[in-house]
Amino acid sequence: MNIVQDKNEHRSRRTATLARRSDLAARLTDLAEAAIARSGVHDLRARALAEAAGCAVGAIYTVFPDLDELILTVNGRTLDAIDTALTQAVQGISAPEAQMAQLASAYLDYATHHRGLWNALFQHRMAGGRAVPDWYAGRLAAAFTHIEPPLRRLQPGLDDAARAQFARTVFSAVHGVVELGLSGRITAPEMLRSQLQKVVAALARGLDTRGPGP
Repeated sequence: MNIVQDKNEHRSRRTATLARRSDLAARLTDLAEAAIARSGVHDLRARALAEAAGCAVGAIYTVFPDLDELILTVNGRTLDAIDTALTQAVQGISAPEAQMAQLASAYLDYATHHRGLWNALFQHRMAGGRAVPDWYAGRLAAAFTHIEPPLRRLQPGLDDAARAQFARTVFSAVHGVVELGLSGRITAPEMLRSQLQKVVAALARGLDTRGPGP
């Protein structure tokens, strides 16, 4: 075997190895996503995942450094799905009050229909108190940006930094109502949507500093 053939064979083996790892990572992510949706993030176990994927437990850690990274990968998918839902919710809507109402409604819909995945976003904690990686922090921050366009209309005097921070506050208020409402701790689940809309409408009215129109 000459040098060129040896290099080509080495490259082929490396390509095949990377492909197998990529396939395993995708299968483990799909399985973890299904398990979290079904039973919640706290019941996720490496051995059960390995059995479902048909691999050794140690193989999991050849594609993910730890279970935290795998859970974050699943949570990243969830954040992407929420981002898509919020984007679609305000398409064709220009009034900022209506935008806020639709965003809140879409967020409630996702939380209602995907409780396990939605809960995992807030229940999971990194081992040892580590900070989440930058890629995940970026996806998490994207959820808040949907509130900025209506805030820009309602509060034109805010600069970009203040608007971004306030968007997080508004998001937190909506999230709190949704979380407590779905648990039944503050209102009956069947009344949650109407109560949420009343809260968001009151927020929009209180935030509006545009003054009377011409």
